[in-house]
Amino acid sequence: MSKLRQQFLEEMALRQLSDEDVRQYLRSLYLERKLSQSTCFQAFHAIMFFYREIIHREFEERLLPPIKRAQKIPELLSRRDVRAIISHCRKLKYQTALELCYGCGLRVSEVVALNVCDIDGEAKRLHVHQSKGKKDRLVPLSDGLLNHLRNYWRHSHPTIALFPSREPEQHLNTTSIQKCVLQLLNKQLESLNPAEFML
Repeated sequence: MSKLRQQFLEEMALRQLSDEDVRQYLRSLYLERKLSQSTCFQAFHAIMFFYREIIHREFEERLLPPIKRAQKIPELLSRRDVRAIISHCRKLKYQTALELCYGCGLRVSEVVALNVCDIDGEAKRLHVHQSKGKKDRLVPLSDGLLNHLRNYWRHSHPTIALFPSREPEQHLNTTSIQKCVLQLLNKQLESLNPAEFML
């Protein structure tokens, strides 16, 4: 049988599949073969593209069965891990920013947006402006964090932005902090002893 004839027969067979046939096939991917949600969606969209664009056919039934989205609890670093990562940071500016992130539970975008005037040393709190939901909020500062901030201010003397970029009024961007964290994580991984992971 020629290759062209084989392709023709396969296409004819695909044209004759009913909505139920296609639905059962997709159902088997998820329920029987236990394929991941993303794999099932890829198969679904590939089939839809083929039938709509190549064969010019629409389906009347709902083809994809309800798929439960996987819910995973994110893995959290221990205090020891965080301390080790931050201790590898050579620049005081980034070290202080990371300590604020972790110690106050702030987003990176919230930390880089802070100004010097947002720190209230007497009340031991900082003012976060227009965070998620466009709301301001006050965040308590521990004595330890406050001391770190004072030490950072004595060394760097920021005047407007707490963590300035090149100009005093320009804030660091979030990418700078994220790159710093990735570099620190890589250093931390390189320093680990492989024997610790052996049974």
